[in-house]
Order: sequence, then structure tokens, then C-alpha cells
Amino acid sequence: MRPRAHENEFASFMMYPKAVPGLRRSPGANDGPVAALPTPVYFYGMAPGDEITVEIDQGKALVVSLTAIGETEEDGNVRLFFELNGQPRIVTMANRKVSAAGPSAVSRTPRTTSMSPARCRAGVRR
Repeated sequence: MRPRAHENEFASFMMYPKAVPGLRRSPGANDGPVAALPTPVYFYGMAPGDEITVEIDQGKALVVSLTAIGETEEDGNVRLFFELNGQPRIVTMANRKVSAAGPSAVSRTPRTTSMSPARCRAGVRR
């Protein structure tokens, strides 16, 4: 038995029949459900000090606060220090901004500390 498509998936397939099957097999497909993330966080990530609320189910929400981002290690991984509902957590993941040239190729763009209207609407707090 084939899994049933959700209404959004069906509409997407009707509008873009060649693109939708590729989306299911994309490298990020195993990242988990990202629909609950605010759009700016999904596209640009979080900066240290940002805090978001993610509703995972009706009446169930997680408060995620990024505390710090560690230095990129030799193997290309970076440690993220964050709080999940007030409990400190550490996770190690690949730094996608590092090229084959090594950690010196990490792009460093300054982030403003002020709240932009887009961040206010998305629920991202600094």
C-alpha cells in the first residue's frame, strides 16, 4: 500500500510534477519535520542569543535558545551550545560553511543585534 499524499504535497505535485519526486529524495529529507520552524530560522539559522518557540504538537511547544557556537574542529564539525526548555544541551554537527580549503574558509558575516520586523513576526527573540 502506498502512503497517502497530504493536500499540500498533492497540490505541489500538480503544479511541479518533475520537482516533487526529487524533493522526497533530497539530502535534507532526513533532517526531520521543519515546518514548525520560523522561516528566517530555516533559511538563515540562529545566532547566539536567539530564542525561538517551536510548536511540535497542539499544546506542546519547545523553547530553543542558542547559547554559543564553538570553533570549527579539524574534521569540519562544530559544537552548538543551546538550551531546550531551559536545559543545557550540546550537539556536534558538520559545518556546512567550511569548504575543502579548511576552517579558514568559514564565511563570517556580522549579525545585527537589533530586531528586524521579519524576526519579530517569526517569533525570534534576542
